[in-house]
Amino acid sequence: MIQPHSSHPAHGTGPLPGGGQLPFLATKILPARFGGLVARPRLLATLSELPAKRLGVIKAPAGFGKSSLAATWAETLEQDGNAVAWLTIDPDDDEATRFLFYVSQALHHACPDVGTGAIGLILENNLIDPTAILSSLINDLAEIEDDVYLFLEDYHWVGASRIHQTVAYFLKHAPSHCHVVLTTRTEPPLPLATLRAQNQLIEIDAEALRFDIARFAGS
Repeated sequence: MIQPHSSHPAHGTGPLPGGGQLPFLATKILPARFGGLVARPRLLATLSELPAKRLGVIKAPAGFGKSSLAATWAETLEQDGNAVAWLTIDPDDDEATRFLFYVSQALHHACPDVGTGAIGLILENNLIDPTAILSSLINDLAEIEDDVYLFLEDYHWVGASRIHQTVAYFLKHAPSHCHVVLTTRTEPPLPLATLRAQNQLIEIDAEALRFDIARFAGS
């Protein structure tokens, strides 16, 4: 069984390359709450496919409701007893150590048995290979029996190739009960073609988001 959420992060700060300290903002690992949302039953029905998929991508320009749909998905999954980790990415997170620090904190918040070792590795050595951090996270997740969902909000802010490589590594090697959902304004440079061929990808684009709103409005 998934244990209750950790009430606090494993560590408050972490190192940055060059020896600086990385402040930890707890609000980055909490999904936004939206009031007065438009019902989207057709897209929410797609949620039933997520347990059989590795990756979900919600891609559209600003203003199409990507964040609200992702937050609704996350809330529904959590209400069903799943472990749900959330990270809101901003331009300052475009660095591998910082990104992995926050991913580790998000997973630890969702599953207290996950992420402590990875966070410790980052705190001990800010030049550690990201693969070692990922291996620690993946090994922890392998010990969790229930499904785990990692939401990465605003993934379009990620430009560093090393971060894309770490996400691709996670998608390839994480246990099958781990699932990633991205919201993004642009096509992420991840192995989408491979995931499509393996039937491991859910994609929701601007057309689907627009059609759902229009359908609800009766237009």
